[in-house]
Amino acid sequence: MPGKENYEILGKDIYYINRSDSKIYKEGLATPMNSGEQGIEISSFVDYVVLKFDSTVPDSYRTIVYGKAGKELLKTPNSMAIISFDNNKMTYYDEKLNKTFLIELE
Repeated sequence: MPGKENYEILGKDIYYINRSDSKIYKEGLATPMNSGEQGIEISSFVDYVVLKFDSTVPDSYRTIVYGKAGKELLKTPNSMAIISFDNNKMTYYDEKLNKTFLIELE
């Protein structure tokens, strides 16, 4: 993919960080996924993709989780480290709150 790096494929969707503006895009859409923030990481976990942003605005989203169907499942202003996905449950460490959480996604 010319001009693209750090990308993940989930279902029919391709998510990538564009080299020219450091923003995360979904293939086929002209607008970035979190337009005001730069992307720092895209991770894929079987049926999920996790987008992480370097936010400069206090309540802006730092982490967004999408499911295989392209549906947004979780959006948070906190930065998180994903520990695991099992079926429709996600375990993650919230780096702002210094706590581990288990949540059901779908």
